[in-house]
Amino acid sequence: WGRSIAIEWTGKWPHYVDDGVTVARKIEVDDETENLGVLTIVNAATRTDDDIGDGTTTSVVLARAIINEVFKKLEEEEKLIGGARFNVVQAYKEINDGANKVIEEVDKLKKSIGNLEDLEQITVIAAKDRELGKMIAGMMWKLGKNGHITVEESPISGIEAKVVDGLHFYGKPIADFMFDEKKEARMENVPILITNYKINTLSQFIRSAQTSDNMVFNDALKRGNKDVVISPDFGSDFTMECYVNFNKRGIRILGLKVGSLTEEQIEDIAVYCGATFLDSRKNHKLGYVTYEDLGFAQKVSYSKEKTAIIGGKGTKVVVEKRVSDLKAQLEREEDELFKKKLDRRISALSGGVGIIRIGAESDIRKMYLIKKAEDAKNSARAALEDGVVKGGGLTLKEIAERLPKNILTNSLKAPYEQIQANAGGTLEVGDEIIDAASVIKIALRNAASVASTFIMTGGSIAVRRKDLFDDMLAQIREDERFEQRLPLRDREKENEAWLEHASDY
Repeated sequence: WGRSIAIEWTGKWPHYVDDGVTVARKIEVDDETENLGVLTIVNAATRTDDDIGDGTTTSVVLARAIINEVFKKLEEEEKLIGGARFNVVQAYKEINDGANKVIEEVDKLKKSIGNLEDLEQITVIAAKDRELGKMIAGMMWKLGKNGHITVEESPISGIEAKVVDGLHFYGKPIADFMFDEKKEARMENVPILITNYKINTLSQFIRSAQTSDNMVFNDALKRGNKDVVISPDFGSDFTMECYVNFNKRGIRILGLKVGSLTEEQIEDIAVYCGATFLDSRKNHKLGYVTYEDLGFAQKVSYSKEKTAIIGGKGTKVVVEKRVSDLKAQLEREEDELFKKKLDRRISALSGGVGIIRIGAESDIRKMYLIKKAEDAKNSARAALEDGVVKGGGLTLKEIAERLPKNILTNSLKAPYEQIQANAGGTLEVGDEIIDAASVIKIALRNAASVASTFIMTGGSIAVRRKDLFDDMLAQIREDERFEQRLPLRDREKENEAWLEHASDY
């Protein structure tokens, strides 16, 4: 769309990006109070990225436009004779009511993705690379809206894509030390324990009161230094034991919390991995679990709330039998909600996982392509799930022109006007440019939420720079009353060492 590419310093190599949220997160101004305003706008982009992974720039542009429009209106009202008739409370209501109305209009305009060519229009624009965009569209079209695609680095130059036998689901590591710096986790050739019990401590797996030699984890870890545990919930003692083992013994136990999955879905994972499902409903005893009860996978990877298991050792016959049973259950089911859930389970077990490996002549180029691939993947999934509308900001502009004039009317035109400005005012947006409907709706909802909260704010508290904190300490040093309120142990410290901890009180 003619946007400039920004350069982000990552500590080793610069990272060239034109992704809205990545750029926004790096913006910081010197004035502490102004910086709070910046962070408020950035929150709209961050929430949009978390919710759908696309539309982050749109949310920033909309939030800024809405806030400016409100303050412009307030200034105009102050000049009127007889006092203002428009206030922030009224604006707050107009923004949120108006956003809901616009979202309803978007839903009326959206159309389902009818063919692969329509999906390619979405992904090529998001990826800004025709080859990569078409590759992602073809893979997503094959896997369906419930399909899962992982994007990985490749040591060799070029882009490789393939669909492999795999399973994906919502699950998250239970502690930060299980992530890497990208908040991702990967393990290869790993045994897997799967249960619907809450795992409180490793001692639950000890088969003898006298010794832990027969514990299933010891059996597994003797064959390697890693293991994966999948459970709806974990206790803090288990997490701490994993941390100690990781730091002192180099043993990596990846605990995946799957609290949002039903017991049947967890059992699907066990079937795929070839594991014995340790079912609390059947009173299975964790202390009697053996190595043979564990499943196995060639790869387990986690990214953005989703886990993918590739190469589970569950036999093809057993997995196909599970899928066949689910299809039979789907035919008998009458409730539409349960039908959708069954359809997702069938897709997860039979659809596979898409893998895209990206390499380039330089690390800078490679990281840029990986980010663009993630954007295209998110846009494609959103389009398949919720349909598409006219792109380039045109949908919001046309809705603004149809609806009665309110505080949002001019703001809704901001994305279209910004795109035109970026393109020198010569861009023609036709039917070939489309956006995922849910991207527009979520971007608007988050922008309206942030903007309506911002205009209601009456003050701010900001202490960031070290020199400001030093000034505060100097004032504390002069205030004898503060020293008298300190605990005795700190008052008696020599050389005024208590000042180092003054901010704690």
